Amino acid sequence: MPPKPKPLPLHRQPLTFDQFWAELGYSAIEFTGDAKLKRTLDATNIHEMNPRTHFVHIANIVSKLVRSKYRLRNRIHPLITFQEIPEEKGIRSPQLVATSLGPVRKDDFSWSGIEAAVEIQSPGRNRQDSHNMAPSFTTCLLQGRPDRISVQGFYVGVDTLELIVTSGAGVKRSPPIDLKRSEDRILLLAFVKRLYIPHIFMIDPTIQRYQDPETKRWLFDITLKNTGPGKDFTCKGYQIIYAREVFQERAHIFVNHEAPAVLNGRKIPVIKDVYPFPDVDNGFSEVKIIEHAHGNGEVPGVVRMVYAELVRFDDGSQIYWGKCSKTRICLEDYGEPLTSRITPKELLTVIYDSLEISRVIYRNTNIVHRDLSIGNILIKTSEDAKDTPSHTYEAYEASDTPVAFCGASYLLGETTYQRETRALIIDLERAEILDKGLPRASITAWYKLIQGTRFAYGTTARAVYGKVFPDRLTRFQCVPSIKRTVRRTDSRPETPFHELRYDAESIFWVLAWWMINATPYNKPSTHIKRGLWEALMCNDCDTRPIEFDRSDLHPSYAPMIDLLDDLSRTVKNDYPWTKDEPHGHPEFLHEALQRIILNFIFENEEKNFMNLPTSGVPRVPGEDTSGSLGIVDVKRGREPDYRGSAKPQKRARNF
Repeated sequence: MPPKPKPLPLHRQPLTFDQFWAELGYSAIEFTGDAKLKRTLDATNIHEMNPRTHFVHIANIVSKLVRSKYRLRNRIHPLITFQEIPEEKGIRSPQLVATSLGPVRKDDFSWSGIEAAVEIQSPGRNRQDSHNMAPSFTTCLLQGRPDRISVQGFYVGVDTLELIVTSGAGVKRSPPIDLKRSEDRILLLAFVKRLYIPHIFMIDPTIQRYQDPETKRWLFDITLKNTGPGKDFTCKGYQIIYAREVFQERAHIFVNHEAPAVLNGRKIPVIKDVYPFPDVDNGFSEVKIIEHAHGNGEVPGVVRMVYAELVRFDDGSQIYWGKCSKTRICLEDYGEPLTSRITPKELLTVIYDSLEISRVIYRNTNIVHRDLSIGNILIKTSEDAKDTPSHTYEAYEASDTPVAFCGASYLLGETTYQRETRALIIDLERAEILDKGLPRASITAWYKLIQGTRFAYGTTARAVYGKVFPDRLTRFQCVPSIKRTVRRTDSRPETPFHELRYDAESIFWVLAWWMINATPYNKPSTHIKRGLWEALMCNDCDTRPIEFDRSDLHPSYAPMIDLLDDLSRTVKNDYPWTKDEPHGHPEFLHEALQRIILNFIFENEEKNFMNLPTSGVPRVPGEDTSGSLGIVDVKRGREPDYRGSAKPQKRARNF
């Protein structure tokens, strides 16, 4: 079953009236001292109506009164109406919304087009559940409205009406509104006025939204400040492809791949707005990590940055989300998710290259990513793969840095350009420069086993690999043996940091996730064993199947089980417990996985299953409770994350 939703940081006790007026950026006397306004509100007779049965009517009366009272022009402030959402849209849609778009149809509902969400307690719903649903809808609204720092919502209970403001500071509720009280009716009017005229600190002035009249998609124009002497630059027509949970490190990813903005001759297909936790001591921001990674020459496959800035209000003050200041990063590289329609061969070349990228940035810049997952490794188009950095390290593998990148496509003879790669590693927010890092995790294991590793390496693969990387063949020599050799050690790992091999483990789990979820195009899907699915997706402990069965994969991709078995046997070794060479070398696991993957590609690249594209739709779990048998429990204790992460990042938990 899916993981339980995380509790929202709700204010169980509502604010006082004075506090809520301040939250709106108003002084109560501005409104309560207006005798004419009081008389006008009294004349509407909303005090005689029941909010639970007549809320839409009440809210629309107040909305029209606001436009009339404050002479709001239709072109700038079109009428905001409260209306019902068709039930077919699903339980994650509110029952009522405030919007300026006219009638809301079920086929074009979007959070980006909503001004406020309304939750009305239905007769069959528990009051507490309904009470919590209202702020839940405001968090969805914040995800769809990157132009807003805070948003508004309404909760209508059986016998109560509450106003809600949600931002990085949490959920702020008004005291219960009694429409029979004149002061409460005035507060409701002021609250609706904020829907038309948000306080300057409720909006991000650098983002403007609009709806494309043809596609009906919501697009955003994003203005970059100070890109030149006294000059602003606007990136037009970007759409949201990702929005992160709003009460952690809020983030939005915008994309315009077809017609990206061009700044100083460099394309910007992707813009990332993020509120990273404040750096402490030796903490690293994503901007610093990207700059460091490419500092002495651009590294293929690592996302490149065109421009970055701290986002500010019009008065020059920084925009904050709680204690986190807003950072905007303009990126030069774009890729599709690994869940898009690709073949196993394409996937394996990306996985191989991701391992290569990981060890190259470690060798050259001492960076470990720490958060490699199915969402942080992308695949570029064949055309974009050729757009790789030309100014890179020229040295081949050597005992000293730097080391050059060489992709799988070159080793396979598919290109003469060694730096060409379709792999793209993004989201370096959790990355770390090890020689400057902070302690992250202490490591404990339930057993201390090191299994002998054999490199099942074909003649062709070895010859090609050895020609490009003769030093690696010398450094990482293992005696071929089908029989496993067990070694024991009483030594403990000395470093408390996230190590390079953990990134290799994460990449293995990305590959395992892809194999298990892959369904071929134009062929019927099959179910994933529920036990396997839960072990991969739903377990809070780092306890996952490490031995797989042929039936764990779709029948069309079943021949890949041999690869998965070879990789899993290699990954489950406890390398931190040995100092023996080459097993104790930081790059050993990368080397082992790369050789196994490359050899599998050479041996199978012409077979049908390797060139069978996926449907792009992952498999779903079945009703049975069976799963793979071999379970390895590795419990890893954790030190606090000093950068303020909401929860520790598991060493290989990415799903």
